[in-house]
Amino acid sequence: MNIRTALVAALGLILVVGLTGPVTAQPWMKGPYLKSKGETPNYYEICDAFYGWWGDQPYERSKGYKPFKRWEYRMAPKCFPDGVIPSPTKYSDAYQQFKSSVKTKELRSAQWTPMGLDYWINGLSGYNPGNGRINAVTVDPHHPNVIYAAAPSGGIWKSIDGGFTWNTTYDTMRVMGTSAIAIHPNDPNTIFVGTGDRDSWDTPGIGILKSTDGGTSWKSGGLVFNLMARNINKILINPLDPNAMFAAASNGIYRSVNGGISWSMCYTGSGVNDLKYCPGDPNIMYGSGESFVRSVNGGATFAKNTTTLPSGTGRLEFDVTADNPDVVYVVAGNDNSTFEGVYRSTDQGATFVQQSNSPNILGYSDIGDDDSGQAWYDLAIAVSPTDENEVWVGGINMWKSTDAGINWTVNTMWYTDSPYNYIHCDIHSVNFYGDTLYVGSDGGVFYTPNHGTTWRDISTGLGISQFYRLGCSRNSNDHIAAGAQDIGSNVYLDGTWTHVFGADGMEALISHGDENTLFVTYQGGGLLRSEDGGETFEGAKPVDSIDGGWVTPYVQHPIDPMILYAGYKEVWKTIDGGYSWFPLSTDLCGGANLDQLVVAASDDHTIYTSNDEILYVTHDEGVSWNSYTPNGSMSITGIAVDEYNAQRLWLTCTSSGSDRVYYSSDGGQTFSDISKNLSSLGFNCIVWQKNANDALYVGTETGIVYTDSTMTEWVPWDTDLPNVPVSELEIHYLSGTLRAATFGRGIWKGPLINTVGIAENNTLQFDVFPNPAQEILNIRLGDEAAFPVDLRLFTVSGALVRTLTLSQASIRDASMNVNGLAAGTYYLRVADQNSIAFKKIMIVNF
Repeated sequence: MNIRTALVAALGLILVVGLTGPVTAQPWMKGPYLKSKGETPNYYEICDAFYGWWGDQPYERSKGYKPFKRWEYRMAPKCFPDGVIPSPTKYSDAYQQFKSSVKTKELRSAQWTPMGLDYWINGLSGYNPGNGRINAVTVDPHHPNVIYAAAPSGGIWKSIDGGFTWNTTYDTMRVMGTSAIAIHPNDPNTIFVGTGDRDSWDTPGIGILKSTDGGTSWKSGGLVFNLMARNINKILINPLDPNAMFAAASNGIYRSVNGGISWSMCYTGSGVNDLKYCPGDPNIMYGSGESFVRSVNGGATFAKNTTTLPSGTGRLEFDVTADNPDVVYVVAGNDNSTFEGVYRSTDQGATFVQQSNSPNILGYSDIGDDDSGQAWYDLAIAVSPTDENEVWVGGINMWKSTDAGINWTVNTMWYTDSPYNYIHCDIHSVNFYGDTLYVGSDGGVFYTPNHGTTWRDISTGLGISQFYRLGCSRNSNDHIAAGAQDIGSNVYLDGTWTHVFGADGMEALISHGDENTLFVTYQGGGLLRSEDGGETFEGAKPVDSIDGGWVTPYVQHPIDPMILYAGYKEVWKTIDGGYSWFPLSTDLCGGANLDQLVVAASDDHTIYTSNDEILYVTHDEGVSWNSYTPNGSMSITGIAVDEYNAQRLWLTCTSSGSDRVYYSSDGGQTFSDISKNLSSLGFNCIVWQKNANDALYVGTETGIVYTDSTMTEWVPWDTDLPNVPVSELEIHYLSGTLRAATFGRGIWKGPLINTVGIAENNTLQFDVFPNPAQEILNIRLGDEAAFPVDLRLFTVSGALVRTLTLSQASIRDASMNVNGLAAGTYYLRVADQNSIAFKKIMIVNF
């Protein structure tokens, strides 16, 4: 397959999303397809509904097939074998219980630090770069340089300088997904946040959170969901009476009359995505989702419009304008998620008239002549506050109308190097603040100050990338290739991230023979090879016609860099760097794709692979295969093998009921449970460290845990790591670090067990005060410091914001000006001639 064919295949799979609960916007999540007997559908009921709806039709992009496959991938092991979908706080609650029960208090991991992605440059073959997905952008009306952004699995981020820099204090929350931000009209330090992922359900919602110090700290906002996953999609505060608040949720609308202390339902039914007041009249309110709803009594009751607008079919979004308070615009997608129409009301939402139903402003094409679109996932509309006839609609691209929605012109395009301005595809948030239009998309935050003449990407510093996998160079400390949802494949080299290929990035490998040779993958088993460091690619898939899993496993031979292995329905091998392949097995699991794949370092004839609960093993490089079932009620999510003994292996296994770690000393024939004090943490991956007493690290839905053969229990190994799913772990022996790919907070690095002393650096002592700091951070070095000493302050996404060098041994006290930095968490790096040390710093703004 050549690169042109690979690019077309990848483009057809770009827009992909998922869900972890009942999202009725998807057409298969309704009757007659969904046959659920309860409020929360079973995993298998959802699968049956989708495949019943899809039938035997061929694949079409942007129609829902790939979004479903992503959800299926993420949820399958966590719902195995009975299909029960986990509660919103299952893993965070279990993790807190686990940490409180740990007895080995003297052993702790040294600090984890971020590696990004916080900023990117676009490579020669890159076409849809970005930082990651944003669900909402909110600007403080009192301070227009203060901007908040809500990420679906990366928390709440704040900028105090108009988007030039960003920071977060949200990393310790029980769930990281957010979709709504509301600022108190009289007190900009009081902020309400709606949890959960509105458009994709990457993370479930647990209610509303509140901050009274400008986002420095968070507490409950009164509306709490513990057992049922419901997203909060929009929070609306009455500007004349801030005690009156409303929350649009996935099951209706909630109302508070006491400033969020208590809440009650005022509208029950299909999901509501947005809420707004009629400008100047808080008695009239509008809402949208599956239907358009309206209240004429200040939100006491709401009624659907079922006569002049579509209702109960696709998705509807709306906006109003201060230029004419009587006007309301609605954009609708149909059940096929393409363009149904734009509608206009001139009587405060009582009746509507269709303004247009073509071209297709929700698809890929710049002239709207395709049949694409995924309105259930990306749909937003905004009207200029100073011109009632200027209307913007965001789907895959941004479209503009200057005649009240009758005619449309595309304004931005989803890929780079087009004739239009670039905004990453999949628009989730479009809002005017004053005369500036802000957009939140799958690539970050963008704005135009001049009604679309120019656009600016202000995402630099947002560490919100959803990484699936990473591959580290053996021979370099700072060379990584990694694949992420929405923003494709990216390469980190000497501190800089380069977007090298689009689509959804998955597994990535850097050759340990030639670092200019790397492999990247995209969803469904696409594989590309580059021999020039990621500038150009060509197809390297074993066979064009085969498909793999959502994340298809690829591994490199431990010695020979020209040998690779791939897991589709069969195990494949190449001995010439991916130019030709041959199978090492038949279809091992009856038409299903393989999930995990490991080749033993000490004996490359021994290969372990798995699907669901079954482990497949060969000791003769595929001549014969044996299958074993360590636990028939648990799905295998990770395999680690002793580098010196191919018969010794460890597994992580996950299910809807519990999680386990198993050990085998006989090549998988028998297993023992070594879970010790672990509970249901949602195990995603496992690595084994050589020469360290069988040191094991497990990546979970909330962090990383550690044990070894000298210990009687597992302990947390994730100090300062965000409360975010860890998708993959890799050990980098050259630097003595463990690298983690997280699904929502980028790539992080931390110490290995036998390098904790180096990372914590007991020989390089220094004090920092005050901490938290507001304007000045004072640093006092110990007597052992070897000059010169380099001081660097980094954000939580790895961006360098302050530097200072002390060159004389007589100067051991330094002051660093931190005035003007956004409140949040930072990392101070102190390096002398012998060692490096880190400390976590908190910056506050009063």
